[in-house]
Formats: sequence, structure tokens, C-alpha cells
Amino acid sequence: MCAESETILSEIVETKEKNPLVSVVMPVYNSSNFLAEAMDSLVNQTLKDIEIICVYDKSDDNTLEILKSYAQKDNRVRIIENEEKRGIGFALNLGLDAANGKYIARMDADDISVLSRLQIQYEYMEKHPDIDICGSFIKKFGVSSRIVRVPQKHKQIKTKMMFSCCIMHPTAIFRKAALEKHNVRYNEEYRICEDYDLWARCMEYCKFHNIPKVLLYYRVHNENTSNTHKDSVMELTLDITKRQFEKYFGSNISVEDIESFLNNESCDTQKIYALYTFMLDNSSAQNLDRTIFKRFLTKKVIKKLRNCFKKDKTLFSLLQMFRYNFFSALFFTLTRFYRIKRIK
Repeated sequence: MCAESETILSEIVETKEKNPLVSVVMPVYNSSNFLAEAMDSLVNQTLKDIEIICVYDKSDDNTLEILKSYAQKDNRVRIIENEEKRGIGFALNLGLDAANGKYIARMDADDISVLSRLQIQYEYMEKHPDIDICGSFIKKFGVSSRIVRVPQKHKQIKTKMMFSCCIMHPTAIFRKAALEKHNVRYNEEYRICEDYDLWARCMEYCKFHNIPKVLLYYRVHNENTSNTHKDSVMELTLDITKRQFEKYFGSNISVEDIESFLNNESCDTQKIYALYTFMLDNSSAQNLDRTIFKRFLTKKVIKKLRNCFKKDKTLFSLLQMFRYNFFSALFFTLTRFYRIKRIK
């Protein structure tokens, strides 16, 4: 090979290393128990042209040693060490700033990606240039085990996002140019629910999709944020949901009303239906998927009735109060059914 060809080849290789197809951003903190499985699932991806950006917060275990061992064996692994722990939002923004790929994928240090995950998501994004953010189904394992299926199309996702986060964060892949165009970043004040907040803001600018396949195994354990910060998660979820209600419906809905819709412990069916029919009758709902409202309501009512029955185990207590009365709530549901059915 001539010297000129060698120079060109080295430039191509250098460019390829600087600009991989996908940059994977993974915050890492006290992850030694599960980190090797997560890293193995990334370094062995069928899509090879990737970089793995591990944003390391100072840990109390040997997390850093594990990361360094992978970085020594695979030059696609990059480690960014935080000088101080400032939360996941800050760590994720560091990862976004460092990413060189056309696409940015998320991953958590306790989960496992299917080995073809990035290949599938990359090819989907290439074939659908109108999609900016793409997730997938997940399969939970560990303390609990089940497949979590989420809405697939943008309109469905936009509607469901009003009530819950339906882009599973560790499955997400973004089009980097879309984030840069709209200057979208994680809110560093959010130590939890940072993904839900980001999706709610991106919904104004970006188009979403979920691939109907399990592309990630989500580990359920006692240290999951959803388990360790339940009250804070609910508080922030209510705040994000309220923002979306006001944006889509232009109406000042109280947090209490929204909580009655989301909280399974409450069984105030009158509030549920009042809010439900308001959403369906509101002209602003035309851009939302009304079938999602109906499915969500059905599931919520069933859960609430089940919880009411668990609380009111005696006939006397069932007859005492409407709010926590299984039979009264069931009767109310049946008498309001015609209102659900009449709305197309």
C-alpha cells in the first residue's frame, strides 16, 4: 500500500472513531453488583460502530475499577469522572455534551440490552427520518418479572404521556440533531423523573415511537429509584402531569383532581369521571388519541375497585362510605358507562 493510501485510510479510521453511529450514555454510581452484565451487553452489540460513555460519580465500591478494565480492553469505552456528585440530570448532560454519534442511546448500569438492540434501533431511525426519539418494550426481571408494553405511535404516546412516562428511559435512542436544534437538555434540578420531564418538554418539538419488541431487560431490585423515592416520584409525576393538562387543555386543573386520577389508593370515582369527560369533551383533545383515555380509565377504575374491595372487607364498612365503597363505586361505574360509550 502506498503512503498516500495509508494516510487516507488512517484519516477514515480516525474520523470513524470520532464520529460513531451511536453514542451510548450511561451514568454509573455504586454499580459493581450489576455493572459487568450491563457492560457485556453493550460491548457485544451486533452494531459495532458505537461509543460507550460511562459518566462515573464517585462511588463507595469498585465500580471505577470495573469500568477501567473494560476501557483497557475496548477503546470504544470512555469514562468521564465527575469531580462531585451532582445528580443524574447533570451526569446525563455531561454525557450528551461528550457524545459524538449521530444518535444518542440511553442505558442504565443495572440493566441488560438485547445484543441486537442498537442495530434494530439504528436501522429503524435511518428508515424513519421523521422520528426523533425511539424506545421499545422492556422485560422486567429480578424481584418481579413481566413484559411492559407501551404505546407505539406518536399520537398514542403523546396522550399516554399525560398520565405516565411511556418511553422507557434506558431503551431510548435520540436523534442528536433534534436535541441540538431545540436546545433540549435534562433539567438538572430533577434528581428523579428526569426522563418524564424531558419527554414532556420534547413532545412539543419531537416525534416519538416505540418499537414493539423487548430490547432491554430491566432489573427490578430494592435500590430502584421508584422503590426508594416513591413519595417524591408521585409528587414530581403530578407536577409534570399538571403542566401537560394545562398545555393541552388550557385549563387550570388542581393537583388534587389529577391525583384522584392517578393514585390507585383513592376511589373517588366521581372525580375520575368528571375529569375523564372533561378531557373527552374538550375541543383541544382532538389532537390526542381518545382510545388511550378510555383504556386508561378502564384500567384505573378496575384497579381502584379492587383496592376498595381489599380495604372494605366487611359488609358494614362497604355500606358506610361511598368513597371507599366497592359496590357503590361499581354501581356508579355502570351508570356512567353510557357516557364512555357515546364518545367516539
